[in-house]
Amino acid sequence: MPLSFKKLESFFSQVGFLVSRIFTVSTYCVYIELLVVQTGDSCLFYIPSKYDIEASNEYLNIPIVYIDIDDNGNFIKENYIEGNSNNLYKQYTDINIDLDFNNKSIIDQLEENYNRPVNLDISIENELQEVKENFRQLKRLKLCVQNLKYKLCIIHKGYLCCIRRDNTYECYKSTQVDNNNNNNNNDNDSNNSRLCITIDLENFFEKINTINNDLLIIRQEITNILNINHNRHSNNLLKIINYKLVITDFMDKILNKKTKLINSINLLEKMMIEITSIIKKINSNRENTKYKYNQEKFQSYIYDSEKYNILKKYDDDIKELNIIRQEIVILIIKMRGELDDISLKVDKICFDNSVMLDLLIKNFEILSNLSEN
Repeated sequence: MPLSFKKLESFFSQVGFLVSRIFTVSTYCVYIELLVVQTGDSCLFYIPSKYDIEASNEYLNIPIVYIDIDDNGNFIKENYIEGNSNNLYKQYTDINIDLDFNNKSIIDQLEENYNRPVNLDISIENELQEVKENFRQLKRLKLCVQNLKYKLCIIHKGYLCCIRRDNTYECYKSTQVDNNNNNNNNDNDSNNSRLCITIDLENFFEKINTINNDLLIIRQEITNILNINHNRHSNNLLKIINYKLVITDFMDKILNKKTKLINSINLLEKMMIEITSIIKKINSNRENTKYKYNQEKFQSYIYDSEKYNILKKYDDDIKELNIIRQEIVILIIKMRGELDDISLKVDKICFDNSVMLDLLIKNFEILSNLSEN
């Protein structure tokens, strides 16, 4: 079903959203990253495949490819990254001996069969492991949104690890690479992980009256859930690690850092609301001024000049406030990205450590039993 991106863009603008960037497959929109003008929050707008919406070149288009994965985040196609995976056993052909010794010596022929340069790209192995870890994390986070129309996506190093509308998983990889051989995903730091709230086209229209508040609530609740679980994981670690005070100190510092970020974001959000309110008042005064000077008794050159000066002052004030608002949005996005990155990394580290240490204790119990027999 073909739809116009211009109409979609116009609708976003009317309801207080701005297009940030577009993730595309064959020039068609799959995900559109939207910024919430009022709060500086963001979300991923998912377009189901039945809708054909051509991406606009006015925004940053990030080409992505679909990657087959199973429910555990394992890649189904082993060599999906063209040019990076080197399946050596396929490259290493059988040794065939040409018995025509007049053309080439047997030593030369045998040596030629060894002319298969080995190219081990360890970074790809690490990349795939990180994607698998992202899906392990999504499997846990899915429980937070399993009954909601909103879903989640983790963006990391050009990979989009997403929960679908039916609570299954999907994965995309950016094919756009910059000069440093990093996926150009327009994030502050390509090594940072971002947690994005996603909503599909149909549910976006259904939730249009509450979506701003919904996004804030979901983000706050997930942050709270992560914080609670961080504390639980920390408590588990403290039971079996001797360096209790050191770990507690680390977690206290991280919690303080996150608290400062959350307080700063809340303060900036209040500033955004206040600035938006001021702009509305200025626009209202501007319209009243235009109405006043359009009346017949003000139709003269003197009043035209006076009207121009007043309206110009309003326009200059609005322009200045919009610049400030834009700077605040940039700060909010940066701080939210930093907060997401800290929360996701701490959650991943603490969860993995708790699982590994639990296995370690069980192994020690087995050793203890063996030593007694």
